[in-house]
Amino acid sequence: MVRRARKPGDPKVAIGYLRVSTDKQHLGPDAQKAAIEGWAAREGIHVAAWHADPDVSGGSELSDRPGLFAAIQAIRAHRAGVLAVSRRDRLARGVEVAIALERAIRSAGAVVAS
Repeated sequence: MVRRARKPGDPKVAIGYLRVSTDKQHLGPDAQKAAIEGWAAREGIHVAAWHADPDVSGGSELSDRPGLFAAIQAIRAHRAGVLAVSRRDRLARGVEVAIALERAIRSAGAVVAS
């Protein structure tokens, strides 16, 4: 069976994703959201939904990150073309995890923007 590539989502629609592993980080959820909102306003992008994983390590697998799993599902539901994070390390710390997540996001029809 040949698998079809998923049709890319709308590049002007984004899903916002926030992750904080501790409450002592200077880039807390409010700062992350403000950074994404500023970027979206400058680029003319609508953030259709927000998802977060508070108190979750960037090295955690997708199965341990319900907010990120929901964000990937929201990409499909909103036909979004972008998963927006304030910084790339909010998505993942480890290379292997980052590659796996980027593949999952791409297969949902989006790219990561930070």
